[in-house]
Amino acid sequence: MSNMIVDAPLLACPNPANYSQEDFQNTFKEYLQRLVDISNVKTNFKSVSFWIDRELSNVLGGEDCYPFHHSLKSAFSVLYDGVEFQLSDINTILMSILGNSLFLDDEGEIEDVLLSECTIKQDVIENRNEKFTEHVCRQFYFALQTLGDGKKFNANTFLASKVSKERITNLELNYKVDAVQYRTDEVENFEHSPLVYAKLENFLDTPTFS
Repeated sequence: MSNMIVDAPLLACPNPANYSQEDFQNTFKEYLQRLVDISNVKTNFKSVSFWIDRELSNVLGGEDCYPFHHSLKSAFSVLYDGVEFQLSDINTILMSILGNSLFLDDEGEIEDVLLSECTIKQDVIENRNEKFTEHVCRQFYFALQTLGDGKKFNANTFLASKVSKERITNLELNYKVDAVQYRTDEVENFEHSPLVYAKLENFLDTPTFS
C-alpha cells in the first residue's frame, strides 16, 4: 500500500500571462504530461491511495486555478502548438483526482490547525508562492498524523508534484504549530512549540513509479 499527497501546484494550470508565448507552450505540455503521469498511476497501481485536504479547492481558487475549466479555457485560447487532449479531457482528469482522493483532515481528532514560520528548505518546483507554501505545510501536518506517527511519514508515502528541472527529488519544509482545534471545538494553544521538519520524496523520482 502506497500513499500520494497531491501538491496544489500540480493541479494549477499555468497562466499564459506569466510566460512568453513559446515558454507557455512548453510549460503547458509539461503540466499536461504530469497530469497524465498521475492518471496512469491511478489506473495501473490500484494499491495507491491519493490524499488531499479540504482547503485544496479554496487555495486553487484563490490563485484563479479553480474551477479548472476556466483556467484551462484561458490556456487553450493561446495554444498554437496542438496537444493530444481536449479541454474536457483534461478537466475530467483533474476532477477525477479531486473526486477520488481521500481527505487528510477528515481523519483523527483534529479539525483544524494554525501554523506559523512555514518555510520551504528544498523544493521540487521553482518559485512556490506564499499560499502554496502555507498549504503544503498544512497538508504535511495532517499527513504526519494520518500517514505517520506525528513526526515521521510511514514508508511508501510520496508527494505528487511537478518535476524539478534541477532533478531535486525531495520537498523539505519547516513549520511551527501555534494552535489546534479539535472536533469537540476545544482549542489548544502552544506558546513555545518546536520547529517541525518534514520531508517527502517526489513520486516520479522513485523506481516504483518511474
